[in-house]
Amino acid sequence: MKTHPLFLFGECAERTFLSRFPAELPEMRPYSLSGYAAACTPQGRSFLIPRPGAVTEGMVCEVSGEALWALDQWKGVPLLRRSQICPEGGGALEIYLSNSAPDPAAAQNAPSLDEELERFCALYRENELGKCDVHLMFPCSFETFEPAGAPPEADFLTGKFMEQLTLSNNDEFAGEYLTLRRGALGVQLCGAGFSAEERRRNVQPAMLHYSIHDATQIGTVSVVFPCTLVSALRLLNVCCSSLITICTEQGDEDLCQWLQRRWGITVHGSPRAVLFAANPLTRDQLLRCLAMERVPAGELVGPTLTSYAEDNFAQYGIADVFASKKCLVEISHSCELSLVDRLAVESVEIFFMELLSMQTASIHRICSRVVACMRQGPEAYGQKDYDHLIALSQEMSSVVLFFDYDQFRYPTVTIACKKISQRFGMEEEIDKYYKYREILDQIINLSYEQREKIAGSNMNLLLLILAVVQVLPTFVETFQMTLEGTWSPSILLAWLYSVASCAALCGLFSLYKRRQLRRTHRNQKRSI
Repeated sequence: MKTHPLFLFGECAERTFLSRFPAELPEMRPYSLSGYAAACTPQGRSFLIPRPGAVTEGMVCEVSGEALWALDQWKGVPLLRRSQICPEGGGALEIYLSNSAPDPAAAQNAPSLDEELERFCALYRENELGKCDVHLMFPCSFETFEPAGAPPEADFLTGKFMEQLTLSNNDEFAGEYLTLRRGALGVQLCGAGFSAEERRRNVQPAMLHYSIHDATQIGTVSVVFPCTLVSALRLLNVCCSSLITICTEQGDEDLCQWLQRRWGITVHGSPRAVLFAANPLTRDQLLRCLAMERVPAGELVGPTLTSYAEDNFAQYGIADVFASKKCLVEISHSCELSLVDRLAVESVEIFFMELLSMQTASIHRICSRVVACMRQGPEAYGQKDYDHLIALSQEMSSVVLFFDYDQFRYPTVTIACKKISQRFGMEEEIDKYYKYREILDQIINLSYEQREKIAGSNMNLLLLILAVVQVLPTFVETFQMTLEGTWSPSILLAWLYSVASCAALCGLFSLYKRRQLRRTHRNQKRSI
């Protein structure tokens, strides 16, 4: 079994810690590390700060990958990050550094080591899925997004992850309208649970970042839990139930409310989740992940969800990938211990999930606005707010801007190709990948007509709603004039405006159909 030399000091070198830590730590030997000074987080976790001339006394031991994963959880990654250095006169050494600047302040009121170890060991035992990275993605509207003061500088890990997301974006849509703008919302302490007490107990740091499609001001906010200490199943459960809080000095606050108050970001629609597991999952565990329910009853799962747990979308056998409408689960047969490398591999699936979440945000935003317009009181009917109607029409057109990747075919075959090529250096796998992609294109084109009918039905429904919104005020005025026995030339103009607006909506629908046909022709040319 491969081992990794690790430098530990502070609380990790105390006898209490060594005797109670749940992962095995072998015998240590004294070691002096030059060029680094010791520091401590407010949670009582020791880390190093590069400082010329400084010397830190500690211990070195050879630990397994399992122990490294457990120590990442104890240290509070991503508040801290693990990095490999090569000290003078020695080999590679794993150390823990601060993830962001400025460095966390020295702990003054840190909880006792006994209390922290008791909480840590309890959560460690409850994490039935083992090694997992969890990404929770919330579809959002950024129309009122205004960072309070200067936007937070991206921490090291979030910055690296956003770079990889941008590369994945450019690989698929270079120079097209799906280029996205990304930024960081900082590393935050998040609570997860079904009660206030449970959320205070299940606290874990997470990286928060956003992706915005500037043309529509639609996007996503992602909450990334690497090296999950809190059970991944629990995180999925509370994500579905919107029971995640941001823990601040002022107290705990619901995540969606915090996004609205702090940043002016409005959540539209239901969140999605991506789970990257490094250990095998049972069929029951897989169903619970895909259903995003606490304990789903077998008779309530149904044949559709059961089929998800039996259909593997991945290629080459590098990973097992399963997906439902809410959650994508990838079970890897190996695990990168470096978080930067692991996030780079995960970025492909996350990028495609961003597109799905943006599609959800677009649909929910236009529906909420149409409903709000229709709920206006009768006194508003006489006001011909045509600018508002035009805005709704333009908003409706944004719904169809995002591709439908609900079957997750492209991301899984892409990621498998990259993994096997990098691992085995087999260039011929690239050619095989493109052959598989041609087959997938054919599969998608075969179902294109059916998906077009669904898209056309959705568009017809939206057009009908908007037409009713437009004609209803004029119809009400006409009915009132008929009852009162009065007539006004302005009502004729109102009817002309209504007919013209309906004609404009029909023209918009025709334009949409022509765009779809042109896109189909382009896809057919590419496949030839």
